[in-house]
Amino acid sequence: LLRALAVLRVVVLLNAIGLNLFRADNFDHPVAGVVAVLGMTGWTGYVVWAYAEPARRRTWLLVADLVVAVGLMLASPLIKGEEMRATVPGFWVMGALLAWAVHWRWRGGLFAAACLSAADLAIRAQITQSNYGNIFLIMIGGPIVAYVAESLQRMAVERDRAERRACSCSPASRPRSANSPPSSVPRRWTMARTWSTPSCTSRARRWLPTVR
Repeated sequence: LLRALAVLRVVVLLNAIGLNLFRADNFDHPVAGVVAVLGMTGWTGYVVWAYAEPARRRTWLLVADLVVAVGLMLASPLIKGEEMRATVPGFWVMGALLAWAVHWRWRGGLFAAACLSAADLAIRAQITQSNYGNIFLIMIGGPIVAYVAESLQRMAVERDRAERRACSCSPASRPRSANSPPSSVPRRWTMARTWSTPSCTSRARRWLPTVR
């Protein structure tokens, strides 16, 4: 899931770049805005590479991911001014939120959502209905994604367990002796071949005269 999250990170990054270009007149410090957008772009490229390998998914990486997202939100009033209505990262912070939800399940998703919501509330002079809607979506989005990720992982584990159980019960997986015929060979063919062996033929010849 963290690999699939890389696609979402690229999409929300392009969305943030487009919105900041469209709202370029809202920046009190355009140079700082360009630096922030470049920082978002560089960080996105790094975490996409880092999360692609399980060995690199360390605690410090997820903590740094959340810190960068919260830091950009807190820096938005300094970049755009006190009349700011939308933060510089916008929906870009979803990347860090969902990474925590996937890695640490509902507890991680809830913690990351709380941190992002607190940062959003801290920079608002007043809370509008739109701001409330965004915070509400963040607070329920993290735990819900975490629940879905946990359910998918549990289903994958149960499927692997069922496949191993099926393989252990199949006739082909049971141990056979060197003289036992394959399970796919019909019983008649096996009996016929057994009687055609030299030892069985000689015993039959000794036995047949006595019957007559």
